Amino acid sequence: NKRGNGKIVSATHYKLNSLEHLKECIKNFINITEIPFKLNFETYIISEEEDKINKEYKYKSNKETLCGYYYKTSDKKPLIVVSSGYNDVSDSLIDVMSRYSPKIAPYFHLPLQSGSNRILKAMNRTYDRDRFISIADKLHQKIPDICLSTDVIVGFPSETEDDFLDTLDVLRRVRFDMVYAFKYSPREGTPAARMEDRIETSVKEERIDRLLKQQDVISLENNEKYVGLTLTVLVDSLSKRKNLKTLNARTFSNKLVHFEGDESMIGKYVNVKIERAGVYELYATIIN
Repeated sequence: NKRGNGKIVSATHYKLNSLEHLKECIKNFINITEIPFKLNFETYIISEEEDKINKEYKYKSNKETLCGYYYKTSDKKPLIVVSSGYNDVSDSLIDVMSRYSPKIAPYFHLPLQSGSNRILKAMNRTYDRDRFISIADKLHQKIPDICLSTDVIVGFPSETEDDFLDTLDVLRRVRFDMVYAFKYSPREGTPAARMEDRIETSVKEERIDRLLKQQDVISLENNEKYVGLTLTVLVDSLSKRKNLKTLNARTFSNKLVHFEGDESMIGKYVNVKIERAGVYELYATIIN
């Protein structure tokens, strides 16, 4: 288990015996899933031939090796890289994602948690706000069409108004496409559960409301840039809305798209024109 002060995260380990074993594992992952295929970097690769693998694919770490081999192996399915945190991001990983986009999807989840250095330290995080912003800037610079999402915890013990304003400032500077915001609640077994100076529920609710209102403006502005564009999307399901002809689809950058179409399109790629934008989704018409 990897522990921060606020949560417990389990990690899975696979024992790889050879380069061929690595290739076999990736092929199996590709074969058992339709897109999007998600590689969760909570999985660490341990191999007696790690140096040989990295030398063959000319990458410095296992993350880049997997991305590079996936690109060489899969005929069409895009790979969505699922990050477990700051330590998953390296310059070489960003370079690989940039080189192979959109085969490696231009999407990344980069958990912020807080924009306050004081709170990040209390959370036992190994980064500060400036380092975090610099990584987000690199992702935007190297992959201009990338979409970023993040996690934010509001009301961590001892969080002041200034701490919270620091978080809002980072969200404005990075301009995430999606923010998953949570009110802090103690979890048994974590150091934070023993901390004093708890934040009142009413304060946490007021702060998270302000955060979401700010983020709604940013998300809508980000989505409006897609209006008028023609995009290839993967149809994944029927919408839960009353209109049974409405389909849900995803862009290569993981944007949700709604459009009218036939259920037989599910599981297929189609081209659509984006007609209008919402805060959380795009609305399109199919192009024959």
